[in-house]
Amino acid sequence: MSDRFSQVRELFALALEQPASEREAFVRMHASDPAIATEVLRLMGLDEQPQIHTLQGVQAMADAEAAPLAQGRRVGKFELFEVLGEGGMGQVYRARRVDGPEHWVALKLMRRGLFNAASESRFLAEQQFLARLNHPNIAHYIDSGSDTYGHVYVAMELVQGQRLLDYAKAQQLNAKQRVALFRQLLSAVSYAHRQLIIHRDLKQANVLVTADGVVKLLDFGIAKLLQDQSQMTGTIERLYTPTCAAPEQIRGEPCDVTTDVYALGVLLYELIAGKSIFDTEGKTPGEFENLVLNVPPPDMKSRVHPDLGCTDIPTDLERIVAKAIRKEPNRRYGSVEQLDADLERLLNNEPVSVSGNGFLYRTQKFLSRNKLASGLTALIAIAVLSGLVITLQQNREIRAERDRANLALDAMKQAFLGADPGGEAGGEVTARQILQKSAENLDALIASNDQSFLDLATVLFEVQISMGLFDDAQRTYQRLGEDSYRYHSRICLLSARLLVEQDRSSEAAERLSHCTPATPDEANIELIASARIARYQDRIAEAFKLFQEAQQTLPASHPDWLLSVTNQKVMLLNQRRVAEALNLLGAAIEKAKQELGPNHVTIARLELLEFHALARSGRRADFEARIPEVLQTMRTRFGEISAPVATAENTVGSYFGTLEEHSAAVPHFERAHEIYNAMFGPDHLRTLKIRANLVVWRAFAGAPTQTVRTDFEDLIARTDQPGLEAMPGFVRTEYVRWLTNQGESEQALRVALSIPPSILAQTSSDSKGRRIEFLIQNYWAASCSKDDSGFFGRSEVCKSFPRLDSLCHNARKVICAYPSDPFRRLLSEGLHPDLSTPRRSL
Repeated sequence: MSDRFSQVRELFALALEQPASEREAFVRMHASDPAIATEVLRLMGLDEQPQIHTLQGVQAMADAEAAPLAQGRRVGKFELFEVLGEGGMGQVYRARRVDGPEHWVALKLMRRGLFNAASESRFLAEQQFLARLNHPNIAHYIDSGSDTYGHVYVAMELVQGQRLLDYAKAQQLNAKQRVALFRQLLSAVSYAHRQLIIHRDLKQANVLVTADGVVKLLDFGIAKLLQDQSQMTGTIERLYTPTCAAPEQIRGEPCDVTTDVYALGVLLYELIAGKSIFDTEGKTPGEFENLVLNVPPPDMKSRVHPDLGCTDIPTDLERIVAKAIRKEPNRRYGSVEQLDADLERLLNNEPVSVSGNGFLYRTQKFLSRNKLASGLTALIAIAVLSGLVITLQQNREIRAERDRANLALDAMKQAFLGADPGGEAGGEVTARQILQKSAENLDALIASNDQSFLDLATVLFEVQISMGLFDDAQRTYQRLGEDSYRYHSRICLLSARLLVEQDRSSEAAERLSHCTPATPDEANIELIASARIARYQDRIAEAFKLFQEAQQTLPASHPDWLLSVTNQKVMLLNQRRVAEALNLLGAAIEKAKQELGPNHVTIARLELLEFHALARSGRRADFEARIPEVLQTMRTRFGEISAPVATAENTVGSYFGTLEEHSAAVPHFERAHEIYNAMFGPDHLRTLKIRANLVVWRAFAGAPTQTVRTDFEDLIARTDQPGLEAMPGFVRTEYVRWLTNQGESEQALRVALSIPPSILAQTSSDSKGRRIEFLIQNYWAASCSKDDSGFFGRSEVCKSFPRLDSLCHNARKVICAYPSDPFRRLLSEGLHPDLSTPRRSL
C-alpha cells in the first residue's frame, strides 16, 4: 500500500472524528500537501451521500483501522475493554494489565500509519522520557510499546472525572473559584516545562477534574522535548486541536513554552466565559485561519454563556487572559509561572502586572485585602482618599482613556497591519467604523499634549493609511498638527507616504527629504515610500531596484514584502516582461513557503498574482486549466464573499474579454460585482471598478440597448465625484466607444464633452483619456473646422474660429484647456482607436 494512500486513509479517518463544522479546517491544516487535502475532502463529500451505496465501501475501507478492537483483545501486556474516547492520534480504552497484579489503565491505541519505523522508535523513546513526569496533577505514565500487529500503545493512569467547565458548572463555581481550580493545571504544565517538555495539545478533553476536586492533565501524545529541534514527518507532527492551536502552530513555526501559554489562555477564557474564543460554526477554513491568525478575540464579558459562564469577571482577569492569548509569542507571558503569579495576585486582590500601577489602583487593592480595624481608621482613610480623589480625578480619567485607547489601537494595529498585508480581508465597513470612533475619542487626548497621546494618534494615522482611508488619515494628520513631521520621525515618514497615496509625489519626495528614520522599521517605511515615489515619477528602473531591495531585505511576514513583490510584478507586466514576472512570483512563493509554512494566506495571495501574470502570458491552455483550481483555492482560503475571490473572477473575466469572448467574460464580472457589492456597498471604488467592467463587457456582448444606456448613465452619475482616480474618464470613454459603435456619433461627442476639463486633464496621460481627446479632435476635423487639411494640433485649434455650433464651441473649449498638445503626440504614436470593442478592464 502506497505511503500516499496511507496518508489519505489516516487523515480521512481522523477527520471523521471531528465535529462536522470543523472537519474541512482540520483536513486543510493537517494534510501534508494540497493534493492530499483535496482527495480527503472529496472522500468526505462522498461519505456524506449514504444513498450512493457503492460509496459505503469507501468509508468502510477508510474506517477499517479506526474501528474499535473487540473487547477482550490483547495489546501488549493489556486486555482491552470498552472505548473511553477518541483523540486525534487514536482511541482510548479502559484496559487491564494481564501479566501481573490486576491494574486498570487508560490505554491509548495509536492509529496505524502515523509512524514509520524511525518515527515509531523515536516516539516510544520520548514516551519513556515522559515516564519521568511525576506530579499530582498529571496522569501517571505506566507503559508504552507495540505489539506484533503493529499497534503502538501508551498506557496511562485511569482517571475518573469531569471536564473543567462541566465540573465548574456542577459545583456552581464563581470566577475566582474557577481561577483557583485552574491554577492546578498551571502547576502541572509548569512542572512539565521544567522537565523540558511542552504539551502542544492542551484542550478541554485533555483535562479532567476528579470528584474530590483534583485536576488531572492527560495525554502527552504530541508533546515535544524542548531541546529536540528535529521534526516528525507525516501526519503526527501536524496534529493539534484547531480551536486551541496557537498562531505559530497553524503557520507551522517552532513551538516553545509560550505555545502552551496560549492554549492555557484559551482554556481559561472558556472556563470563565463558558464559550470558546471564536464561533467556528459555518466558518470556512480560510475564515477560521484568519480568526486565529489575525482577529483579536472579543472580550470575555461579551461572550459569557448564560448557563455555563460567570457574571462576576474582574477586569484584571480579562487583561490577564488577553495577554496570554496574544498573537505574537513574545508578547504573551514568557512562562507559565508568570501567568500563575498574576492569577495568584488576582486572588489576593493585589495589583497584577498587566494593570495600571498608579496610586489609586494600588490603594484600591490594598483596601480590598485589608479590612480596616475601626470606624475611626476608616473615616480617616476615607477623608484622605476623598481629598486625593478630588485632586487626581481628572488625571485618573485621562489615564483610563489612554489605557483603553492603548488596548484598542494596539489590537487594531495587529489586525489591520499584520493580519491583512494585501488589504483584502473584506472587513472594511466594520474596520472603518471602529477607526472613526477611535479618532473621535482621540481628539480630547491629543489636546492634552501628552507624548503618549501623540504616539496613539500616530498609530491611528498609520492604520488609516494602510486601510486606504486617506481622507480619514488626512484629518488625523491635521489633528496632530501639520508641522508635527518636523519633530516626530514616524509622522514625517507616514505623512510622506500619505502624500504618495494622494498622487502628490513631488511633495512626498520633498517631505521625505526632511525625515530621518529612527528605527529599522522606519527605515523600511522610507524605502517603500522612496520606491513608490520613483514609480509615480516614471523612474521605473530606480523604483524596481528599491522594491527589489525591500523584497530581499524584509521577511515574508512583513506587510510591505508582499507590496514589494506586487509592485515588481506590475512593472514587469507593464513592460510585457511576463516570463520574468512569473519567475519573480515563483521565487516569492517558495520563500513564503519556507518562512511561513505551506498553508499561509500570503501564499494564496501570491498565487493570485501569479494567476494574473499567467493570464498575460499567452499560454491559453495553461491559464484556462488553472481557472477552476484558483477560484476554488480562493473560496476555500478566504470565503465565498471575499476580495481575493472577486479579484480572481475579475482576472478571468478580463482574460476572456481581451479574447473578445464577451459572453464568457460577463458571468465572471457578475460574480465579482456581487461580491464587492455585498462587501463594500454600491458606491465603493472597488465595487464601481468591477461594475464598470461588467457594464462595458455586457454592452459589447450584445445586451439590450436600453439596458446598456441605463447602466452607463447610472455609472456616470456614481463616478462623477472626487477621489475615484481615472474612473470618470474610463466610464465615459467606453460609453463613447459603445455609442459610436451604435452609430450615435453626436451623442458620443456629447458624452465625451460632458467630462469637466479638470478631470479630463488629469486623465490625459491615460490611454482612455487620450482616446477621448482623439475623438474630440476627429469630431472637430469633421464638423467644426473650415480647414480641410485634416491635421489639427492644439495651437491650430485654439487659433481657429469654429462654426456656430454648441458642440464645436465645447470641443474647442475642452481642447484648449489642456496644458499639452495631445493630438500631435497621438498622431506621432499612431494611435487611431478602434471603437468596436473595449481595450482593457479596470
